[in-house]
Amino acid sequence: MADMRAWIGRLGSGARRALGTVATLVVVLAVIVVGEALPPMRALDAYLDGHPGVATALLWLTIGMSLAGTLLLALSQFLPEPRRPQGMTREEAEAQSPPIEYGEVEARAEGQWSRGRSRAFGGEASVGAVKQAWRERSWRHDRRWRLLFSMMLGAALLVFGLFGLFVVIGDPGIKFLMLLLLAYTVARTAWALWRA
Repeated sequence: MADMRAWIGRLGSGARRALGTVATLVVVLAVIVVGEALPPMRALDAYLDGHPGVATALLWLTIGMSLAGTLLLALSQFLPEPRRPQGMTREEAEAQSPPIEYGEVEARAEGQWSRGRSRAFGGEASVGAVKQAWRERSWRHDRRWRLLFSMMLGAALLVFGLFGLFVVIGDPGIKFLMLLLLAYTVARTAWALWRA
């Protein structure tokens, strides 16, 4: 009887997830259909079609931003140790900086096909600590903040590059969807920074 209840519970949670996915797809398709009908999106598409030089320049710009973001994310771990004021040790620099947690995280891959352990790099800081570290220019003497800011820049370049790429090459509906997603991302980030 307990097994039957557990099975029904799993079935119910799976059905809720499936309904959530279907609802998300319906919303995305509705946004695309609305975007196809909007005159500004059609005008932007016509402008890019009529000016292939501008479209090519924007295409290369977005591809370059995506590649630069990917490289920054991948290579930030190799940033050199920052210069600290004379006589300041690494521990003193970290003690003066806002709190940030970095370290190696042990992750377990638990699944039907793979079992085992792996190690991953992880970092965590609050939005308020990020804002304070930016104001205090902590990246100048604390490697942990230098890594975090470098990776944040890489993530921003990658997001704007990829979404911008779809704005350049997509149909009017896709352009509208990508612009809405970018606007939402910027608004949420700005709101979090303002409130911190």
